[in-house]
Amino acid sequence: MNIVLIGMMGAGKTTLGKKIASLKNMDFIDVDEYIVEKSEMSINDMFKFGEDFFREKETEAIKELSCKDNTVISCGGGVVKRKINSEILKQYGMIIYIDRPVECILKDINAEERPLLKDGSDKLYQLYNERKELYEKCCDYRVINDEDEESCIIKILDIMKIENEG
Repeated sequence: MNIVLIGMMGAGKTTLGKKIASLKNMDFIDVDEYIVEKSEMSINDMFKFGEDFFREKETEAIKELSCKDNTVISCGGGVVKRKINSEILKQYGMIIYIDRPVECILKDINAEERPLLKDGSDKLYQLYNERKELYEKCCDYRVINDEDEESCIIKILDIMKIENEG
């Protein structure tokens, strides 16, 4: 079974995903990195063609990557904007929503490197409010990431253990 991590940009999906994959001897894939590599374009450059252009590339990547086995898949923050993405990911994995308070995210990210935050950090609060319900609807589990990394990893490993026993 795959482990699919969703949540806001800066929630810790990639950092946590890499560590979990290493601990559980699983493969790791960051969807955004995969899209950049396959398209040979940066995400910022893709957004110059419009968000829909990027979202189409994202859905193509989800279709390709979700069929993998024994993989931790870290999704971009907006993956839930298209219902088809959630449906595909759910078929092949367990979706865990990494819920991190916006205040914590703002301490850790560089907003200038994020195309959706080019207008300032207030946009992050807006995106969180727009997406929170979507994340909650499509996830199998929600893990709050407001402590240290290790605590969050333990919570996810506990979920994986419960799922494997069930």
